[in-house]
Amino acid sequence: MRRALSPLPPLYPTDETWAPMDRWVERAAKRASGSRVGDLLIGALAAESGSLVWSLDADFDRMKRLGLVDVYEP
Repeated sequence: MRRALSPLPPLYPTDETWAPMDRWVERAAKRASGSRVGDLLIGALAAESGSLVWSLDADFDRMKRLGLVDVYEP
């Protein structure tokens, strides 16, 4: 797995990474849709770097519908 993922750049959260997560939680709560902290962090890192999220986790589909992340669709 390490070899397969090694071409991908590592992303590390900064103080700026955490900032949108508060807004996202508030926006999701207004629509009765929640996400776990880990998923929010992945989404924030992807948004910050302009990357797409590639996952089978339905949380990211909900986050996409809220306009928080862009999801890779083959």
